[in-house]
Amino acid sequence: MSRPKKIILHIGLPKTGSTSIQQNLRQRDSEIQKYGYLYPSGDIRFPDGHKYNENHSKQLFLLFKQDPEKFGEFSSLNLKNRVLRRAKIKIREALISEIENPALKKIVLSSEALPQLVENELLKLKHFFETHLPECKFEIVLFCRHPLDHAASTFQQNSKFRTNFHPFIVWPYSSILTKFAKVFGKDAISVYKYEDAIEKKEGIVRLFFEKIGLPKEMVEDQDVINASMSQAALNLLTYINSRYPMLDRKSINDSIVTKRCWGRFAEDIRPFISMPGTKFAMDISKLPNFMTTVGYELNWLKENHGISYTLSEPKQTIKNKSIDSEAIKYVVEQFPKLNPFVLKLTYDYFNEMSLDGSISPSVQDELETLLQKLRSKHSILTKTPTSLLGLKEEIKIKLRHVSIKT
Repeated sequence: MSRPKKIILHIGLPKTGSTSIQQNLRQRDSEIQKYGYLYPSGDIRFPDGHKYNENHSKQLFLLFKQDPEKFGEFSSLNLKNRVLRRAKIKIREALISEIENPALKKIVLSSEALPQLVENELLKLKHFFETHLPECKFEIVLFCRHPLDHAASTFQQNSKFRTNFHPFIVWPYSSILTKFAKVFGKDAISVYKYEDAIEKKEGIVRLFFEKIGLPKEMVEDQDVINASMSQAALNLLTYINSRYPMLDRKSINDSIVTKRCWGRFAEDIRPFISMPGTKFAMDISKLPNFMTTVGYELNWLKENHGISYTLSEPKQTIKNKSIDSEAIKYVVEQFPKLNPFVLKLTYDYFNEMSLDGSISPSVQDELETLLQKLRSKHSILTKTPTSLLGLKEEIKIKLRHVSIKT
């Protein structure tokens, strides 16, 4: 008789190395199976025609969420419930087939969507595995990050895709882990510091492999910790996304969902990420309750999981449109890499900056000369109507043919 299996649920909070962990688990399928580990593939196509097998968000939502039709791509595709039911049956059968392999010792699931499952949905997940793997044990793994650093990193990530109406997010470790403790028991929860990976200079993937019992030497390359963007880059991205966000957040039946906007594609603002200038620093002057929430989460982590962080006031920065010659020169070099929408919005940003008098006279002269040259090189910048709706009709762009040189 085979030993009871362990189910490892990795709560992949954004900006804690989750994508790197998931990619490495998937790329090393055959290697980890030699140690008795399974990272389920669910190797079937979803109703939108894609396979989502690097992380398990869509599988878990479709199997255990009460209303999966309101979730992300499912809602934006306007799928009928019967379509989702058929997909659910296929995914369920594929998962059962994988996990019932008697040679397995541990099953690893990783998902950014796990915190979104409410208590009764987590109970459904627990019951599913206990039904097909009697006497299985659960381990919940979460990497926490200092709330201030986490908020700043999340803000920068969101700035790449959408307008930030509530820019600084304090991740609610207390409510997330309390919910999982109620379902799986507090002893099943393992919380580790994201910063330990940086201090050891080994990377978050190696730390994760070590914590779940896989040889960390299996991971050859260290994962890269994203550097902070410059304030000038964030100002430009905020301008672009406030006028035409990559992801449009809409409300459908009391559920917030996202839909990709026409004319934008993933990472079309990548050329701006390395824009030089003073590095971004959080400005919390307009968020009086922010530090109170941060302090609560820090105390909770220490009291409940022995995770200790220090609390200090972050440096504040004054947000303005100030930009220097080096940054302007850098952006102009990126113009050939920009799609027409981002190109037009970048030009409008510089044009507005040259008119509002927020930059030094010397830089303003340089900027005005630059704008003139851009108009002569890129006829699209002078086309009318200048609104994006009008621009949409004039530009016939096929997104699948657009590529960015990195």
